[in-house]
Amino acid sequence: MASSATRTKIATTEKCEIDQRNHSETERLRRERINGYLSTLRTLIPSIEKMDKADLLTQVIIKVKELKHGIGEATNGILLPSDADELLVKQRQRNAVFFIRASLCCDFKHEILRDVREAIEPLNLKMERAEIATLGNRMMIVFVISGFNNVGCH
Repeated sequence: MASSATRTKIATTEKCEIDQRNHSETERLRRERINGYLSTLRTLIPSIEKMDKADLLTQVIIKVKELKHGIGEATNGILLPSDADELLVKQRQRNAVFFIRASLCCDFKHEILRDVREAIEPLNLKMERAEIATLGNRMMIVFVISGFNNVGCH
């Protein structure tokens, strides 16, 4: 009959072997998944010669940048939400009238429209223009408001 210490040692050794097999299988599946994605990328990037993984990823990055640049040129002047959350505000002056152009890009939430309206209404400014664009779960709001400078008021 085996002692308690011997049984514990055998159980620990078996557990280590099982953990090692599980880890090896997980790693094998991960490598297969990565290689599958690399194969897909190879079909998307035209090449005369076979590339190693680093060269392939370099070419993919170059191609993605080219495509993003092309999209930027193709959509010039079209309101298109970006992936980055941002708020841009610009002011310009024309005689006694000032204009404020604001753009907000964020995840789409219908309550944002109400919040923007509630923020602008008490300012007693004129809404010159407003545009809203959505793409997927992103939204972009651009509006121009104007008002008069209080010249001579102290």
